Amino acid sequence: MKPFVVDSVSFAYQGDAPILQDICLDLKPGQLTVLLGGNGAGKTTLLRLLSGQLQPTVGRVMLGSLSIATMSRRMIASQIALLPQFEAPANQLSVREVVALGRVPQRGWWGPLSQQDHRVVDEALRATGLDGVQHRGAGTLSGGQRRRIGLARSLTQQASIMLLDEPTSGLDLQHQHEALKQVRGLVGQRAVTAVVSLHDLNLAALYADRVVILDHGRLLADGTPHEVLTVTNIRSAFSIDVRVVPHPVHDAPLIIPILQ
Repeated sequence: MKPFVVDSVSFAYQGDAPILQDICLDLKPGQLTVLLGGNGAGKTTLLRLLSGQLQPTVGRVMLGSLSIATMSRRMIASQIALLPQFEAPANQLSVREVVALGRVPQRGWWGPLSQQDHRVVDEALRATGLDGVQHRGAGTLSGGQRRRIGLARSLTQQASIMLLDEPTSGLDLQHQHEALKQVRGLVGQRAVTAVVSLHDLNLAALYADRVVILDHGRLLADGTPHEVLTVTNIRSAFSIDVRVVPHPVHDAPLIIPILQ
């Protein structure tokens, strides 16, 4: 697996104040990194920089010996899967057809699906609980189901790096955990590098190997859930008082808001 490094990256749109400032990260294979931070902290911008959709104002994002800025879109897509926070539904396609689009970086736009491609699509549909609706129009499904379509498509891409922007948004409790268990499984089984933005601190505590907190575009904390999810860091990033106690079931911190 190639090292994936954020090297002193800052980003600003022309004429605007910086959104991210001097971010340094070494993202490792076999590690699930969760990005946390308040609204506007820079999580989505960082994921877009990691995927090559945006280019740093200062610094660089390196995949192995190559800067992402020098790589073609197809080369990036063959190695990096991005699930954006918002995407337009492909209403004219079936669920299965949308999920199968994840195979495009491997086979190109015009090549027919191979037996292996079909197996990968079948596995992704089962993993996300969409096999029973695979022949329905994608536009007929609920918002939560469409979110699962995006996750399934990312799974079929079989990239070595997965970038997921709020993958649990709009999902019920069961499917929030199912989605993160799927990512957790890929990280363990295939040594995938996964970077996931979340708003739920307790989901981050349960599933992350590593937690990164962004605060107004700067790196506030970086480490294990136990190291990062502290009262001080949470108060600084989210302006809320909490108690952090041991989880009664899992080896993870449990964050309890203190309501005034």
